[in-house]
Amino acid sequence: MPRQRSGCGVRPTLGVDMPSVPGAAAQSLFEVQPAMQRLDPSRCSVAPVSFDSVRQVLAEAHYIGRPGATSVRLGLYVDGSLAGVITFGTIPSNNASAICGPEMAGAVLELTRLALYDWAPCNSESWFIGAAVHWLRVNRPDVRILLSYADGEQGHVGTIYQATNWLYTGTTTGDVLYQSHDGTVMHPRTTGRAKVLPPGFWIPSPTKHRYVLLLGTSKARRALLHRLRWEILPYPKKCIDKRMDRSA
Repeated sequence: MPRQRSGCGVRPTLGVDMPSVPGAAAQSLFEVQPAMQRLDPSRCSVAPVSFDSVRQVLAEAHYIGRPGATSVRLGLYVDGSLAGVITFGTIPSNNASAICGPEMAGAVLELTRLALYDWAPCNSESWFIGAAVHWLRVNRPDVRILLSYADGEQGHVGTIYQATNWLYTGTTTGDVLYQSHDGTVMHPRTTGRAKVLPPGFWIPSPTKHRYVLLLGTSKARRALLHRLRWEILPYPKKCIDKRMDRSA
């Protein structure tokens, strides 16, 4: 995933869940950003955030600009300022069953969004994912399998997942999406819940790179690996731009 800084040029304002900074009521996060070139874990923390905070950060720092399915919402704080968010959500049981079988379908969460502001220090992405996974291990021991996708249409190949040792299991194709005339794109799960669809049409879903992360003890991960129904493949590589993205 290219390290183009999503949200470039946006100056987010202090929002909910952000600890107040003396004299910073009218300042943007860019004006109160911590002076840190590379991430210093001793000055960082991860904690649950509200849906409003997730929506604000994604609107300002993610190419999609809106939340996906979310049951777990975490924020990365750098010196007390919200630097980014990560969200996890459930997926349909038939999709979850395809990973390690129906017995493990209830143990799956999908990493649905990852976004950081431009001022977040270098290597924040990998540290944030690692810290979020640790939070899940402590607070959600029922979660044993994480799934995520890198959007090939955006030029992403999943560099950040490769850097954090996820398993690459190929690409997904064949799905369709519904696009309304105003440009809004909806997944079939969303259209299935809608009573009336706005005028629009169905379009092919873009190719996505699929990654899986198995959680638990070494013994538990080996057992899940034995159950994994998808072939583990070599990581895809980007041909031109090898920089990391700041969103997923």
